[in-house]
Amino acid sequence: MRTTKVLCLALALLASMAVRRADEPHVARASITSTADLADGKVVYERKCEVCHFSTSSEKKIGPGLAGLMKRAKFKNGMVADDGHLRRVIERGGKDMPGFRDSLSEKQIRDLIAYVKTF
Repeated sequence: MRTTKVLCLALALLASMAVRRADEPHVARASITSTADLADGKVVYERKCEVCHFSTSSEKKIGPGLAGLMKRAKFKNGMVADDGHLRRVIERGGKDMPGFRDSLSEKQIRDLIAYVKTF
């Protein structure tokens, strides 16, 4: 009887955690980023982002500096600083930034996000 109660409590806890995770739209799936992925992300950054954004400073260039971007609570536009919102900005653009949804592949965006997280 006691084992059944403990098992039921454990299953209820797991079920509540699964429901909570489904309600969080910007929870990134676990992934492993390789050195090659980071190198690819650096190439994308150098070709598409570096002209407007510093990687080693938070100072504004044309757009905001990206140093420590993912360590901040929020982006300068007020969005929570997480992978999902960074992806959204890369794909759709922002105030003075063009979107790159049509010019970058899914892998390039994923690699770029991984690379920006190293700043």
